[in-house]
Amino acid sequence: MRVGNIWLTTGQAAKMLGCCYNTVKQMCKNGELTGWKHPVTGTWAVSLDSISRLQKRRKKS
Repeated sequence: MRVGNIWLTTGQAAKMLGCCYNTVKQMCKNGELTGWKHPVTGTWAVSLDSISRLQKRRKKS
């Protein structure tokens, strides 16, 4: 796991954003969220900071 940030599962991120976990994975792939895919298990970890930034951008819109 990477240090210096809090990392969440796609399910946890989806709950915070009000969407499904597949949407979160797609947002990571598109660069809307900062995330990384574990090379062995294939699970994603999503940066809490990037979720917070996205929520702030959504509030401004």
